[in-house]
Amino acid sequence: MAEKKDVDTSKKIEPSLPLDKLRGEALLSRLLAISRHLAEMRTLLPLLSFVIDEALSLVKAERGYIVLIKADNSFEICIKRHFEGDVQVIEADPISHTVLSKVIQSGKSIVIRKAIADPDFANALSVRKKKLRSIICMPLITKSRIIGAVYLENRAKSDRFSEDDIIPLEFFGNQAAVAIENANLNENLELLVQERTKELIQAKEGLERVNKKLETVVQELAISNEQLKSSNSELEAFAHMVAHDLKAPLSNIISFSEMVINQWEQLPDHERKEYLGYIQNGGQKSIRIIDELLLLAHLRREDHIDVESLDMVLIVDEVHAQLFDMIARYHAEIKIPNSWPLALGHAPWVEIIWINYLSNAIKYGGNPPHIELGASPYSDEFHCFWVKDNGVGLSEEEKDKLFTPFTRLHKSRAKGHGLGLSIVQRIVEKLGGTVGVESQSGQGAKFFFTLPAAK
Repeated sequence: MAEKKDVDTSKKIEPSLPLDKLRGEALLSRLLAISRHLAEMRTLLPLLSFVIDEALSLVKAERGYIVLIKADNSFEICIKRHFEGDVQVIEADPISHTVLSKVIQSGKSIVIRKAIADPDFANALSVRKKKLRSIICMPLITKSRIIGAVYLENRAKSDRFSEDDIIPLEFFGNQAAVAIENANLNENLELLVQERTKELIQAKEGLERVNKKLETVVQELAISNEQLKSSNSELEAFAHMVAHDLKAPLSNIISFSEMVINQWEQLPDHERKEYLGYIQNGGQKSIRIIDELLLLAHLRREDHIDVESLDMVLIVDEVHAQLFDMIARYHAEIKIPNSWPLALGHAPWVEIIWINYLSNAIKYGGNPPHIELGASPYSDEFHCFWVKDNGVGLSEEEKDKLFTPFTRLHKSRAKGHGLGLSIVQRIVEKLGGTVGVESQSGQGAKFFFTLPAAK
């Protein structure tokens, strides 16, 4: 009958243990070195590899396994070695669960010298299948709790292991159990830290996204507030200008209408015609103001306009024809180039730009007005078009007021409602360009606008 012996691992190795039991001073020195190394290790997998390699080497076993108990009390083979000479390879064959179960249940090491002849284990599937000769299995215990086992076996010959092998094995096995427990806790702590760090990073990123959205909302609100302020300012100016400029022609219409109605029989024909002419002019002026207000409102609503290559010669000729009476009345001299650079835009809108610039140059130019139209490169992607007059020019304060709705300069010479340059600005911006003026007081003015160059 095969001999086997249960060893109580609860008993501590006494310091007075004879050195021959520890296989001499060399073995003791090695165990102390192993102990120091175990104390330094913090990562589980390298630790398990070190433990199984040292266990195999200490008892000269062929194969070794470290089994750890999972949370559900099932076994998990965490490391396995097959020692062939100096080469250690992974071994996938099953171990003897009969031996392993007994060790974990009892908490005591087992040494089986002749496994295939032992009545308690000879019928075990792994023993018969693998033709095991010798087995040694030691529990890993820390704080009176079994966390796993070291399982070693030999197929080459019987009596490979003895009870004496348990002593050095348990000497570092107890420390290995503590090191494994600590490594497990360390890895769980690291995993917990990683998970919490990930959660914190995700929370931070989420907070940053919320802050970014809030910043965007704040910026949008600020823009909306500025737009609202601008709209309110324009509305206030609009109300003032409408009250002032529409009131005058409408008052004339009412006054002359009453005179014609009340004194029709007494008025000579030429006075009737004169008064009716005043009424007609007042009505036309009111219509022009209303038309430009509608155009300004339309421009504010328009989000997109299709552009095309412009025939600037044709556009300028049409503008010149529309302003023919005004040009003749002011005796204006206008210099127009024979050719223009190709630009992109919307012809009806660009015509409005030229009408506003040119009519302003005639009204506010010298006496008589000398006006020059022209174009020049602005950048690689834009052309600049301009109207230059010989008027009194503009001060810095006056230039700051330009392109603002319902603002009018030089009231003594030309009366208007101040919408023209605001309309020009909105048109040019819708077409992707910019507007501006170059002027010094007493040296005339040069109003310009830019349009994208046609490719």
